[in-house]
Amino acid sequence: MKLKTYRAKYIISVILIGFLTSGCEDLVEIDAPRTETVRETVFSSDETANAAMGGIYIPVMPPFSLFGGSAEIAGGLLSDELINQPQDEPYIEYARNDVQPDNSTIAGKFWSEPYAAIYNANSIVEGLVGNDQVSFELRNHLRGEALFMRGLLHFYLVNIFGAVPYVESTDIEVSNRLGREEPAQVYPKIIRDLEEAELLMFEDYQVAGGERVRANRHAATALLARVYLYTEDWSNAETAGSNVIDATELYSMEVLENVFTAESRESILQLASINIFNNANKSPLGDLFVLTDSPGFPAPGTIASLDVDFMALFDTDDARRSSWLGTFTSGASTWYYSNKYKNHQFNQVGPPENTVILRLAEQFLIRAEARAQQNNIPGAVADIDVIRARAGATLLADSIPGISQTQLLAFIAQERQRELFVESGHRWFDLKRTGRADEVLAPRKADWQPTDVLLPIPESELGRNANLLPQNEGY
Repeated sequence: MKLKTYRAKYIISVILIGFLTSGCEDLVEIDAPRTETVRETVFSSDETANAAMGGIYIPVMPPFSLFGGSAEIAGGLLSDELINQPQDEPYIEYARNDVQPDNSTIAGKFWSEPYAAIYNANSIVEGLVGNDQVSFELRNHLRGEALFMRGLLHFYLVNIFGAVPYVESTDIEVSNRLGREEPAQVYPKIIRDLEEAELLMFEDYQVAGGERVRANRHAATALLARVYLYTEDWSNAETAGSNVIDATELYSMEVLENVFTAESRESILQLASINIFNNANKSPLGDLFVLTDSPGFPAPGTIASLDVDFMALFDTDDARRSSWLGTFTSGASTWYYSNKYKNHQFNQVGPPENTVILRLAEQFLIRAEARAQQNNIPGAVADIDVIRARAGATLLADSIPGISQTQLLAFIAQERQRELFVESGHRWFDLKRTGRADEVLAPRKADWQPTDVLLPIPESELGRNANLLPQNEGY
């Protein structure tokens, strides 16, 4: 199935998901409940049920929401990756790590829209119970896919806000009674959902016509590897990462120029880039980052440039510097930007690009860190050198023979910076999970406080649901 053919099916998905869930704007405020008639319509066949599942991705697809740029921009500004350029007030707060509870982007992009998608996923899970109109195999896969999405979205919520409600129902009264759960309570639920999803989903991408824009079994395994890493379950992180790496019939490392293309074999999960007004190959993240003029001048969405210190991380022989980093000079000023996504508003000639959420390189980095933590130094070095060999950089085995565990973990952290920059908030989350946020950010941010590792619960949500209290410390 051609790319634009599958994207056209999202029109059906939009209609069906609109029937399935009406007006779900935040965690507890839903305009109209679902009816049995609607359920019968949406789950009346394989085609309609599969299209409805495709609609679950719409609230988080570019250019709309969380993964369409907000996570990349906010995560980069909150950490040490990006410099805010046009001085737009919400982003000034991110750049200063002084985000206020009434910040306009928090309530929408980081709270309401993820919870709306979670509500939709729960609708799929509930709608498939006892359903005999959808084939057994597809019914299992769709349940697994919905559980995957529920786990993925809660993963981002817990890393952004800390304690959050874990929503597993479409019952409004149940949602209204939910309070915040600490990460130690949330992570086991994410793992439970992903482990079930792993068992239920297809191994390939047949539900999306072969495109990698819908989750499969390997996506669940890849996200599990990340979750195990974050919870310091090193053995399971290594095992899960290995399971994805070993799926060579589907995945392999790409040349740098092809990593973020729609056809990339390195991609485990992408989000389709839907351009509403045309079918050009324009990438939303290309629009956000590629500079074609002074930052913030006429280029829409270009609101941040790479921190100049970041450029020093790349050795001269590292091809990522020339392939994934760009420069724009005007007069005496030079700015640096992410050029991972090549297509943007003024250059739509490259192959189609989707927003990459999970890719094989991350699995090598996860396994390297897990192995290093278990003192498997040779295995960790071998994994890092897969990444460095692809970039043409000097291999770690050659540059630091006899590397210690402490040195290796520090090197892996830096290699994650080089490989995963401005992707889905990786750097921001890495600084927090490894306890290095104070060390790295305090010298750079005049307003930095240790409590800034979490964003505030949106003020509007606290007013709607008293169970969300207390507010995060420091706000």
